[in-house]
Amino acid sequence: MLILKNLFFPRLLHNKPLFPIRRVAIHIESTTIHVAHVQDTRTKTIITALEEYQINPGDARTYTQRLVATLKKIAPKIEKNAEIIVTFPSSKVVVKELTLPFLDEEKIRMVIEYEIEAVIPFKLENAVTDFIILSRSEVKESSNVLVIAAQKEEVKKIVDALHKADIEPHQITIDLFSIISLFGHIPTYSKLKHAYAVVDMGPQSTRIALINSQTMIATRTLLQGSELPTKINDDEIGQPIDLATHHSRLFSEISFTLDSFEIKQSSVPEIEKLFFIGTPSVFSGFEEYAKKAIHCPCEVLATEQITTNPTIQSKISLQPASWQTYSRVLGAALVSPAYESFTLRRKELELSPRPLIQQQLLAGIILFTLALGALGLQGYFQVEEGTEQITLLEEREIKRLRSALPTDHPGTKKKTIKTLAREVETYVQEQEELWSAFATQRLRPLEILQELTILFNKKKFDVDIEHIIISRNDAPNPIEIKGVFRSKTGKEDFKHFTELADDIGKLAKMLVLTEEIDPSQLPDKGVSFTAHFKLREGAL
Repeated sequence: MLILKNLFFPRLLHNKPLFPIRRVAIHIESTTIHVAHVQDTRTKTIITALEEYQINPGDARTYTQRLVATLKKIAPKIEKNAEIIVTFPSSKVVVKELTLPFLDEEKIRMVIEYEIEAVIPFKLENAVTDFIILSRSEVKESSNVLVIAAQKEEVKKIVDALHKADIEPHQITIDLFSIISLFGHIPTYSKLKHAYAVVDMGPQSTRIALINSQTMIATRTLLQGSELPTKINDDEIGQPIDLATHHSRLFSEISFTLDSFEIKQSSVPEIEKLFFIGTPSVFSGFEEYAKKAIHCPCEVLATEQITTNPTIQSKISLQPASWQTYSRVLGAALVSPAYESFTLRRKELELSPRPLIQQQLLAGIILFTLALGALGLQGYFQVEEGTEQITLLEEREIKRLRSALPTDHPGTKKKTIKTLAREVETYVQEQEELWSAFATQRLRPLEILQELTILFNKKKFDVDIEHIIISRNDAPNPIEIKGVFRSKTGKEDFKHFTELADDIGKLAKMLVLTEEIDPSQLPDKGVSFTAHFKLREGAL
């Protein structure tokens, strides 16, 4: 069922997972590996585990062998079908911001390599590239994009090491994007409205990102970190520097980088605050430098505040001693939508389509088997449904046939359609024979009776009709009405009778009197009358 779910259901619905998504992020440093396990649901993201593994430096094997051995310890703890995200050091990539005259992402992808070829220090065929769209301008029909290029061989080393440990990475992002993603998930920071900078100081490199209105607008990676470099510059041979001097130079380089951001982004206000990620002992020196030289407040990135996000829940059994240690891997696991599609697994390093094809074939076999079983079941339900529909149809037709008969007709007691239809047919024939005499007389008795009801209005007058005779239209008096009129006041019957006579003259439309009505006084009370009518000419 999991295969069918992956193939035939969308991964997201209204930007939320249709089914829970398990995600595992892996961040590899020189001596440690950090791992974060999360689960995305429709209502929240759950952090289920944070782990740290040491790459044993005392092992005599090569670094790659020690790395693979450590990754093999991680592999069994990765849930089946989890999405695996691995970070790549931003110190090993080239970052270039470009403005391209396209809005469509596919068109941007077609030209992006040719646009960045001139600025990368290696051949294009040896590079893997991807990009994110920073902004689009509908007016100018252009896009501002951030292009990332890395040497294919460097990315391949990480992919090969993961494969040797039976880990298949679905996405390879850069640690800088991880930090920006984490920054956007912390409620305190997501509300910031001005320009802020994040300084991620690793052991051997430092990543700097400028954020404005929750959007990364500039970035740079310095090839210097909190630790002394393993090599010194050629012009410094014989002049080794101490750690304090190294930090001072690094702080100056950070200051220069921040100044260059402000110069380049002329429309961006002055940087209001620095957020630091790195060794706590280094932060105190950097904070002091920032106050004096950069004149900007500085604080440690409060990674632990990620749990104050109402959409993120921590279910970690053992709380970490320092949440900041897991800043990069948490940012990769809690990837923001802006970086979700970015990956350095491009060209020959892309995921093989073979597993998907195998899943499709297996899904086809499963569907075929299910279809065969469903056909028989469907046939059974169709027979049952047809039987039910026939029963409902019979009940409806029996009710309709009974309504065609008078309520006191003995035929209404019949219970089958056949016998009821026979009774209705007999009744219709009787009625046709009864009314057939009027057909030869060219009269419309129902219309005549309707008009007589209007003329002799029993609601207005006290009238009793004794008989109505409708004969042939060519007779002297085709229609004869005989009745008794009584005054509702009890007095002067003849006087009020004239009102009835006046109504007959005014209201008659298809009938006309053939002679004046002749009333006669009854012995006790009332007036006996006889009225003769015929159809007006043209009324037929």
